Amino acid sequence: MHHSKGEHSMKNPMKRLAIGAVAAASLVLSPAAALAAPETDTHTDPKAEGVVADTSTDVDKKAEADKKAETEKQAEAAKADEAAKKAEAEKEAKAAEKAEAEKEVEKAKEGSKDASDIVTLDLYNLTDIHGHIEKAEYKGKVTEAGLSAMSCYVKDAKKKNPNSQLVLLGDNIGASPFTSGSQDDNPTIKALNKMGVFASTIGNHEFDKGQEVLKARFTGGTVDGVTYEKVAFPYLGANVKGLPGLGEYKVWTSPSGVKVAFIGAIEDDADTKVFPGTFAGMKFEKPVPVINDLAKSLKEKGEADVVIAMYDNDVERSYPKMGDHVDGIMGGDTHKPYYFTKVKTEGGHELSATASGSFTDNLSNLQIKFDKKTRKVVDSAAIQIKAADVVKCGDDPEVKAVVDAAVAVAKEKGAKVLAEGVGNFYRGQQDSGENRGTESTIGGLIADAMRGSFKTLDNEPIDIGIINAGGIRADLLPTDGKVTVADVFKVQPFSNEVGYVKMTGKQFKTLLEQQWKVLGEKSTRPMLKLGLSKNVKYTFDPAKKMGERITSILIDDKPIDPEKTYSVGSVTFLLQGGDSFDVLKDVKATLKTIPTGLDRDFFGAYLTANPKVQPREAVQSVGVTLSDTKIDGTNVTTKVNLRGLSFSGKDEARTEKVTVKLGDKTVTAQVNNTLKDPNAAKENAIVTADGVGYLDQPVEISATATCGDSAKAHLPLTITNDKGKVLVGEAAGLGVAVDCAGTDKPNPDKPAPASAGVLTLGQTTVERGDTLKIMGDSFAPNEPVVISIHSNPVTVFDGKVDARGFIIVDWTVPADFALGEHTASIVGKFSSASAKFTVVEKKAANKSGSKLAHTGAESMSLVLTALLLGGAGVTFAVAGRRKSVK
Repeated sequence: MHHSKGEHSMKNPMKRLAIGAVAAASLVLSPAAALAAPETDTHTDPKAEGVVADTSTDVDKKAEADKKAETEKQAEAAKADEAAKKAEAEKEAKAAEKAEAEKEVEKAKEGSKDASDIVTLDLYNLTDIHGHIEKAEYKGKVTEAGLSAMSCYVKDAKKKNPNSQLVLLGDNIGASPFTSGSQDDNPTIKALNKMGVFASTIGNHEFDKGQEVLKARFTGGTVDGVTYEKVAFPYLGANVKGLPGLGEYKVWTSPSGVKVAFIGAIEDDADTKVFPGTFAGMKFEKPVPVINDLAKSLKEKGEADVVIAMYDNDVERSYPKMGDHVDGIMGGDTHKPYYFTKVKTEGGHELSATASGSFTDNLSNLQIKFDKKTRKVVDSAAIQIKAADVVKCGDDPEVKAVVDAAVAVAKEKGAKVLAEGVGNFYRGQQDSGENRGTESTIGGLIADAMRGSFKTLDNEPIDIGIINAGGIRADLLPTDGKVTVADVFKVQPFSNEVGYVKMTGKQFKTLLEQQWKVLGEKSTRPMLKLGLSKNVKYTFDPAKKMGERITSILIDDKPIDPEKTYSVGSVTFLLQGGDSFDVLKDVKATLKTIPTGLDRDFFGAYLTANPKVQPREAVQSVGVTLSDTKIDGTNVTTKVNLRGLSFSGKDEARTEKVTVKLGDKTVTAQVNNTLKDPNAAKENAIVTADGVGYLDQPVEISATATCGDSAKAHLPLTITNDKGKVLVGEAAGLGVAVDCAGTDKPNPDKPAPASAGVLTLGQTTVERGDTLKIMGDSFAPNEPVVISIHSNPVTVFDGKVDARGFIIVDWTVPADFALGEHTASIVGKFSSASAKFTVVEKKAANKSGSKLAHTGAESMSLVLTALLLGGAGVTFAVAGRRKSVK
């Protein structure tokens, strides 16, 4: 009969109890048997000799034998029972062990099932290749892997994980080194075609040769006799309209069945980075809404399980704006490597973001883990694979053959030597690459070439040379001082035309002001520092608001004349307002192109004409901020902060210590030349990314002014470095102005004394924001005067009248100036005068667009007419003679 385990466990104890009871009974009923084992003493009774001591009978012996046999039988039974019990326990243990093993197997099977639901997608990406197809090394260290090694690594990765793909983020070509650039970038496209690229975002540099050439690359067509290699992968730009052949997105279905959509987009400031007119007929929409809307649509329609944004922009600024349907983002443009794993967007959505860097310095892997069961991304990471690790794979033979052939052709083309004895010239440097926001020696050299290598079409010399930092693509590092055609091409690979424009000194100041940019508004960099010819120096104050930072400009060591017209030479890309230097668009009509060559031709010619040229020994632009200025009589105390004191390239001129001089007092400070800029891609970089070499803290300096016969004294500020080079001289006009004390000095805060002098106003009533003309007459020839507006004194002019004793000044009434009656005064050393006027609200324009007429005189011509007719209306004379107005 079959028993359950429970039944067996109940039956065996009962059996053991029964056996125990029988054994106990034996002991009671047969004490002799129980005591049989020990020996007993035999005693002999002397009176009963012959009687045996053992008196047991045969019956007793038989019973004893039976009992002994029974005891042995019972012992055997107990032993057998114990063995059975042990066997049963072992059986139960084995059964439990088997059950546990089966449970573990089931669990493992379930885990294996869960693991099979998770798909790891390795999405490799490269950005800003710029035709860097060769491996590059610096001091034995691999800095660029080159495309042959990159192809080897990616193809090997695809073998290890078939759920892998390779995409590009744009700027694959353009601004390329000589090897690719001298062959119209065909070698780069041919190499990329053999690497298995799935898709690429469109970059602004794809347009360097214009729309027609890009279209020819799409089809393998010919333009101007050049046949272009056909691109074997699609270019994407979802926010770009009007370019045939450009897609919005492409979906890849991985071997595991996961559908990954790659959406391409480019920042809408692209038109500021290309030659004006390049995007004729095209339109750029705001990229972020386009990406987010398209990602949502693709998922809702079931076209994609995973969406990746391929957004050609600074990824650090872009990823926070991604919507909930974007699972990862790849970026580019800035040439900075970024690897952000699982970061939060502005909406709280988690994703990973990356930009490989540039020039094959890194390979990026945006790794996505997708759960096929829940249909969600469960994990992600941005993984950096450095060039030194990439090259360990070796070379892809097919890609290597393309690169080797291109190198052979370029070597022959670029070997010609243009100059010998040339020094090393560097671009602006930062801790992670180039810095377009700081002065560079190579920028200065090219600007000198833009001034000195050609003349105007009237055969007049160019007054000022300029160059945009983005147009300089490499340092000039001659081998043994020899500069070749290939070297020059590396520096200026764009094939730009050159020319010049005419602009006033005032417009040139605006040009310098426009070096500072607002991030997101036509620029992804906070500053684009212009390279300037060596005859130009300027100072700036980073503490001032944008548009008001330039504090002095010297041309040939003299202050720039705001009204004078200067000829400015450069590449035509810049002269037409490229890189958002919009003031150049205002003078576009004056642009003249030099027809005899391209930018690198003129640069090469300049080097040939100046074969021993060396880097500048000091910077041309310095940031100077004065703060906490206190004036007590003629005693002045102020704090001075400085930046932009050094070049950033190694072995270039650096200021280690600086001497600040105010009047006749000096103070020395240590300079920090750290290259790292913590705000390089943030809004507050506008005051930190504009120069290398700065003071950690402002220095305080005190000096005493010396007053002569002037109403004010000027304490000049100068800056000299530890090499004795004057970085800021007195000609810059920086310093502190002091109102001179004393009864014989003009003091505009005091009422005008009775003496000769006449003040005439253009009108007696003036609106906020309008201009008030103030005319002084009948003063001593060249008399020092101060023109002020009261009640709270506002100094309008501090200087001298002309040789006729005449002065005329325009003063614009501030929009928030107090309403009501005010007094204008001219206080001179010998003569004074004053007149009253009223400030009123700005009046609205009538339907025709003109303002209602003032009740007072509208123009100086009417004022002068009134004067000639003897009208006293707005003229107040105080005890003195008059001069005729000529």
